[in-house]
Amino acid sequence: MTSGWTPEALRESVSRLTAPARACAVLRSTAEVHEVAAALAAEAVTAGRSVGALGDAAFIAEVTKAAPDCRCSAIERPWDGPDDVAAAITACGTGLDATVPILLIEAVSAFGSLAQSPRVLSIQSAMDGQLPEAGVVAVLLYDASCFDADAVADAILCTPWLLMADIPCENAMFVSPDEMTSAEGAPLLVERILSGLHDAEENRRAAEERLQQYRVLVDDSPDAIFVHSGGGLVFVNRAAARMVGAASPEDVLGRPVMSFVHPDSLPTVAGRIKMMSEQKVKAPRMLERFVRLDGSAFYAEAIATPLVFEGKPGIQVIMREQTESLATEEELEFKSFLLDNAGDGIIVRDADDLCVLYVNEAMCVLVGRPREQFFSTPELWWVTAEEREGYRRHLLGSLHSGGGVIETIAESDTGEQIPVEVRTSAIAYHGRKALLSVVRNISERRLAQEAIEHMELHDPLTGLANRALLQDRIEVAVAHAKRSGEPLGLIVLDIDHFKSVNDTAGHGTGDLLLLAVAERLHDVIRADDTLARLAGDEFVLVLPEVRSEEDAGILAEKVLDTFREPFMTSAGEISMTASLGISLHYGDDTPSDMLLRNADLAMYVAKEQGRNSYRQFEPSMNEAALQRFALKNDLMHAIERDEIALHYQPIVRLADGHVLGAEALCRWRHPVHGPIPPLTFIPLAEETGIISELGTWVLRQACREARQWAEQGHDDLVVSVNLSPRQAADCDLVTQVAAALGESGLDPKQLSLELTESVAMRDAPRLIGAFRDLRDMGVRIAIDDFGTGYSTFDYLKQLPVDVLKVDRTFVSDVCEDEGSKAIAGAIVSLGKALHLEVIAEGVETEAQRRVLVEAACPSAQGFLFAKDMPADEFRAVLADTATLGGGLPA
Repeated sequence: MTSGWTPEALRESVSRLTAPARACAVLRSTAEVHEVAAALAAEAVTAGRSVGALGDAAFIAEVTKAAPDCRCSAIERPWDGPDDVAAAITACGTGLDATVPILLIEAVSAFGSLAQSPRVLSIQSAMDGQLPEAGVVAVLLYDASCFDADAVADAILCTPWLLMADIPCENAMFVSPDEMTSAEGAPLLVERILSGLHDAEENRRAAEERLQQYRVLVDDSPDAIFVHSGGGLVFVNRAAARMVGAASPEDVLGRPVMSFVHPDSLPTVAGRIKMMSEQKVKAPRMLERFVRLDGSAFYAEAIATPLVFEGKPGIQVIMREQTESLATEEELEFKSFLLDNAGDGIIVRDADDLCVLYVNEAMCVLVGRPREQFFSTPELWWVTAEEREGYRRHLLGSLHSGGGVIETIAESDTGEQIPVEVRTSAIAYHGRKALLSVVRNISERRLAQEAIEHMELHDPLTGLANRALLQDRIEVAVAHAKRSGEPLGLIVLDIDHFKSVNDTAGHGTGDLLLLAVAERLHDVIRADDTLARLAGDEFVLVLPEVRSEEDAGILAEKVLDTFREPFMTSAGEISMTASLGISLHYGDDTPSDMLLRNADLAMYVAKEQGRNSYRQFEPSMNEAALQRFALKNDLMHAIERDEIALHYQPIVRLADGHVLGAEALCRWRHPVHGPIPPLTFIPLAEETGIISELGTWVLRQACREARQWAEQGHDDLVVSVNLSPRQAADCDLVTQVAAALGESGLDPKQLSLELTESVAMRDAPRLIGAFRDLRDMGVRIAIDDFGTGYSTFDYLKQLPVDVLKVDRTFVSDVCEDEGSKAIAGAIVSLGKALHLEVIAEGVETEAQRRVLVEAACPSAQGFLFAKDMPADEFRAVLADTATLGGGLPA
């Protein structure tokens, strides 16, 4: 033991111990701990005070030697747990009154993790609830001889056991090893202990005086004042006792505070208590339902504030009953019912601190949170972090302006983000300024809005960009091309003969074909490219950063390659081709709409030059395009301006040239450009959609003029009228033919309707019924261009056909090509076998006529007999009876 720790020094210091206390000191060694503790115990006994000591055998021997009258209890090592410690403490205190101090000493030589030491945990658990209520505990701990002094001090200050033993952190003290070895070390240690004990006692007395003053002040308050700590009521004034129906405050003390809260208000109150306990903040004023001891309910306005009561954390609640000043309870319940069953979320907030005063059930359901969570924090937690500041500004703005609307994003308990519309109004709520927010889930509205926006910018069939979105993408790409200097490519694609698919296979099949084309094009384009559908069968590809015309051409070739495989539709496999036009933007000032127009012109050139190909735009195409546009516009008015007329090419008997009838051929004489070839204006009619109007006009005009032939005595002549694919697909075809015959008075047997083999066979199942109706009327049905399509004998057998017309490609080669000769002969034989009339088209030489006669072909038409002629010329030929039997001049 060092020189500083003399019995005299200890005795002098201990003699100054005048009040009960709890303290903590750290000594250098186990021996010094024992000596100091024994000296303290001896001095206490000498002063006539009872004392108990608890520790290991070595320590107890030391204490017994110094203070024989000290009540001691030894704890042998190893300890089995807190039960052993508790038993020792109980034995040590047996027979002593409640004020007897127990001196608990435990010396260890290895300073490990203080808070986690098994021995410390055992003592801590045993001490909980075991010490006498007014007991005095002096705790001297641990040998710190081989540890850093600051580290030891920090560990002791944060040790839960010391705090649980009610040793305030500010009263914990430490004497360094240097001080311990000095002559003043022992007095310094005891001085510090005693000084801390004195301060603690003074603080205790001051706290008791303040508590007494508090009781005096609040006991006569007209407002009910409750203080609860640890869930139970620890103080109530007389007004509070009267409010809950108690005879005196003592009848209420110790009761659970929540037992006085109405079940409907439990979530709200629980949330407020949680908020104050965790955040140590005052809760906003609230109006809630409470219950008295007899179970009756009442409304009260309450303000809650956290405080320390008798050294323990608690909550003070000041309440004022409001039942009489409000509407009847039934009315309040009805209003609450209405609000809770509203479809929209409703939140009422205090205008000063934005704390929630009321929230309905719909709001809780919207975000998947219990009501108490709304009351437990003033933060706007249910709005996403990104939207929170904007929502706060909306609330403050509504407070100043009287109201406002904002769309924001709520976040549910599962993390789902919900778009909501919040309408906030400044209101008076129970005599204070408040903000009422109605929160509406607008997810469906957003989805509908997004769907509408998608529809506005996308094609409804394929989902591709439409014209509006395409124009925007082109403008963006043009701007980028100007900045970067890299060319921008544009490809316009049009499916060849797509109208024939709609006209023959139906629009449903056409739609499936468009979807298949869109899917294949998607596989070709790059990630940064844009694919759009303008209308019908026209697609556009925007190609940013295309390096050259060659690169654009390579992509165009890839697009054409996608059409090489047939497309699968409900009508079976359909083989299609496409025509492409390319235009490039080189970062100059060419407008974006001109870029699209140029690609469109190049595409039309590709069509005119044979289709199934692509063309790069050239400036010379502009002039041709302007002419085409003007021509298309003129065609729209050609019928009403009497610019359309019919020519007739005779159909003769091969044996003697006798006229059997004539094919009606549509001709257009333009007032400026003169005759326009059918190969030019018929495609224009299909593009503009007037092909049906034109076909109806041709049918009626041919019937009227054939009626004139009959009136001249030629009632055995047959007029042949070509049907367009669109006419053939028209469900009113039979009605239109009947109307034309009725208007003209023509005998149905004098009318023959011609349809190309490809159209007839492609739509044979649907045409069978219409053709049978026409046959029943007496109208003849002819298959034109026979031999070039894909006829099947089954369809040919089912269709009510009267005439097969051998295609001119076989007739033109019938003298030079044995294959063509054989095919022509086979068609004639087929016709005879099926009892069908056969007509050879395009007979231009006598040699061809002879071959066909040898093949037993009965009739023909062509330049050998006559070119097509206007109606009046044909009537003149018919009037010259000399030519009827001898054939027509070539």
